[in-house]
Amino acid sequence: MKITLALISIFTIAALVLGGCAHRYKTPEQRADYFTEKIAKKLDLNDEQKVKLDMMKDELLAVREEMQGKREEARNTVHDLLSAPVIDQDKAVALVNSHVEDISAQAPRIIAALAGFWESLTPEQQTKVREKLEKHFENNGRWSHSRLHYM
Repeated sequence: MKITLALISIFTIAALVLGGCAHRYKTPEQRADYFTEKIAKKLDLNDEQKVKLDMMKDELLAVREEMQGKREEARNTVHDLLSAPVIDQDKAVALVNSHVEDISAQAPRIIAALAGFWESLTPEQQTKVREKLEKHFENNGRWSHSRLHYM
């Protein structure tokens, strides 16, 4: 159960930072800053915890930047696949496998960054995050970052 909640937390926080830039934010960095400030306030983080949260944010932004370069190439490949009268299934599978490999290669960095932040939280703060995530999944039954209300 703890591993499941930790993984849910990882992907929730990663989605917040790695996700597309909402209209009110000019850059992904602004979006990440907004959410880290909101998380810091809601969890009443101390200075050490804020440093860990910022380290996680910076790592997630770095991973996002690295993955960004591959996004255009993937879009072009998808466009090529859909432009043909018959989809090249081998090429489509290779694209998916490449994407999975890229994510798998970045996962240890993201998990280490999350673990550093998570372990800095008090048991009460961890409980607050768990409760928020559980409530979110009870209400929505699926991932929907627009309805999470960011704690």
